[in-house]
Amino acid sequence: MTYDMQEALTRFDLILMSINKTISELLQETGLEYTISREQMEALIIIRTCHQVTVNELAEKQGIFKTAASKRINKLEKLGLVRRVESENKRIKLMHLTEEGTRFLEEVKRKLSSVVEESLNGLFSIEEINDFVNKLEDIEKALKNRKRYIHDYIHD
Repeated sequence: MTYDMQEALTRFDLILMSINKTISELLQETGLEYTISREQMEALIIIRTCHQVTVNELAEKQGIFKTAASKRINKLEKLGLVRRVESENKRIKLMHLTEEGTRFLEEVKRKLSSVVEESLNGLFSIEEINDFVNKLEDIEKALKNRKRYIHDYIHD
C-alpha cells in the first residue's frame, strides 16, 4: 500500500467517525419522540430495507455479536418500533418494523435531511451528492468483492 493510500484511508476513517458522531448528536437534538442511538437507528434502517430480518442477520449486517443485536432489538421492541413475528420455521423469529417504527423513521429522515441540507447550504448540488454516494457504493462493492475473493482463496 502506498503512503498516499494510507493517508487517504486514515483521513477517511477520521472523517467517517466525526460524521457519525455528528449525526448521533443531531439525532439527539432533533426533538424526536424517542431517544435512540445511531446503532439502533442503523438497525431500524436495516430492518426496513430487508423487510424482515433475524437477529443473526442483523448482527452480521452490523458487524456485531448476536447478544448486542438482541439488546438493540429488545430496546426497539420496548419502544414499539419493531416487533418479532414467527417465520415458517417456528424457532426463527423475524424482526419487522411496526407502523410506529415506519412513522418514526420517516420523521427522522425528514428532520435529518432538513438539517443536512441547511448545513451544506448550497456547497454541493444534489447531483454532486448523488455522485459521491455512488462512488462510495463502488468502493464498498470493490472491497466486498476483494473480501470474498480472499475468503474463497483461503478456504479452497
